Amino acid sequence: KSLQKLSTNMASAEQLQMINHLPGFYQSLLIEIAPIAALPLDQLNMIMMLFLQAIAGSVYRRIKDTMIRQIFGMILGCFIMYSMYGLRESVGLLTFIVAMYPIVMMKNPRISFWICMGSLFASFGYMAWFYYLSWRLDFTTSLMGIVIRLH
Repeated sequence: KSLQKLSTNMASAEQLQMINHLPGFYQSLLIEIAPIAALPLDQLNMIMMLFLQAIAGSVYRRIKDTMIRQIFGMILGCFIMYSMYGLRESVGLLTFIVAMYPIVMMKNPRISFWICMGSLFASFGYMAWFYYLSWRLDFTTSLMGIVIRLH
């Protein structure tokens, strides 16, 4: 019976890899909750981040100064990207946003559309090639939203 309990608390190596960038106390919390919630660790992490965003959104709405609101939103956005995807994928998303800004400011929808959709298609191809038949919460989730927002 104790072996069965141990195996239900064990997460796969792929799941543990997706949360190894998080602080230890938060990792253990996710690992303890995962068998009860019957969700993979990355999905559980996303749900926890959505709750955090709801709380942060209520704080954000009450900030009157525009500059402080923008700084608060930027810091919180970077924190959430890091907590969901890790450092490498977060830096990749941030680089995409910074690189696309001048292209979007050209106000040529045809160019921005094809560059955004091309990068999204390439990202989907990368994930399909390297993680075939594996559902995982990866940077393409946020990249879809960013592409729609930029275009």
